[in-house]
Amino acid sequence: MLRPTCGENSFHTGRNTIVNCLLAVMLIASSNGCATASEREKSILNYAQNSPARYDDCLVQSDQYTTNGAYYHKKYYTYLIGIAGRIADTRKATVAKHSIGFYYDKKENRKERLYLGVDIIIPPDQDGKEVPYGKKAAMVLDEYLRDVMDVIHSCTAIFLEKEIVGMVIGFQWEAGGHSEYINIWIDEKDVLRFENSQLTLQELISRSYITDSDGKIIRLLL
Repeated sequence: MLRPTCGENSFHTGRNTIVNCLLAVMLIASSNGCATASEREKSILNYAQNSPARYDDCLVQSDQYTTNGAYYHKKYYTYLIGIAGRIADTRKATVAKHSIGFYYDKKENRKERLYLGVDIIIPPDQDGKEVPYGKKAAMVLDEYLRDVMDVIHSCTAIFLEKEIVGMVIGFQWEAGGHSEYINIWIDEKDVLRFENSQLTLQELISRSYITDSDGKIIRLLL
């Protein structure tokens, strides 16, 4: 079973109330008139001012933390709510329930290195065709990663914290009657390079570490 989604006004069903929390398509800041980092951050915070309780179940539960993530969760609660609200602007995919929060570096098991993260549930393909895991994972990253990454990186203040070193984005989908997963752990410095056109999306993905449904580190053919 996929993790339940969060929010209100659902169009899916599951064990819990399932809702549209949907991907936003935001333009990346640049010198040609796109939104500045400050404007992007204000856009995120605007969502927290309107019915924040609506998106509260998108967030990791505070008592689940074993790191300083609990501190940052409380400090940046409005930002986390804003991420959920900003993602709810389009109808491309849904946010998994209790998934927005701070995750420690599991590759090196370093709890002082935290990643701001979210899990996204991908809708089933309309044609119903099954695609091999590696190909599907690459397709998912190509279609969804840029937009989700842009929303998360709008939270400028969070990434000024020394312990927050990057972002982790998980994607989930159904295949052959079971759930498949992919998680990508991205260094914040590489996000900046990508936004400044110093890295392509494919280069960004190649520089990040990726884990599959079994939690194993993998490399994708892009």
